[in-house]
Amino acid sequence: MPFAIILMVGASCAFINPAGFQTNLMVQGPGGYRFNDFAKVGLPLAVIVGIVVLALAPIVYGFYVLTFLRPIESAMENVRNQSGDRDAVL
Repeated sequence: MPFAIILMVGASCAFINPAGFQTNLMVQGPGGYRFNDFAKVGLPLAVIVGIVVLALAPIVYGFYVLTFLRPIESAMENVRNQSGDRDAVL
C-alpha cells in the first residue's frame, strides 16, 4: 500500500513543469513567467513533498516491503531448529 500511495503522489506532483497544471499555463503568458521561474519554485517544492511522502507513507499505511524475505527467514529458522542451537547465526 505505501508504494501505491507514493506512486500516486509522485504522479500528481508536477510542480517543476508549467504544463503540469492548467492553471500554471493560464498564468504563464499574462504573468510573464518563464519555464525557469516554475523550476526555481517547483524543484524545491517537489523535493519537500517527496521527502514528506516517503517519510509518512510507511508510517501511515504500514510498511511491508520485506515480506518477500519471509521464506528465507523461515528457512533460516528451520536450519537453526535442526542444528539444535537457537543462537546460531548463518
